[in-house]
Amino acid sequence: MTAEPNADSDGTIAALALDATGQVPWWPEGRREVTVNHVPVRVLSHTQRHAGHADIGRELIDG
Repeated sequence: MTAEPNADSDGTIAALALDATGQVPWWPEGRREVTVNHVPVRVLSHTQRHAGHADIGRELIDG
């Protein structure tokens, strides 16, 4: 692992075609194979969803 937090993923995305496939071993059987493009899109989607949850919580506290 490198000192830069995103350097490994940035290097993978830069080195491979977006339609290159890989495996996410901790995902459910039958859904583990993904493309390089799928992973950052999924991370962005989850980040957006959880940021929305945090915003709702903040609004409930702030009124």
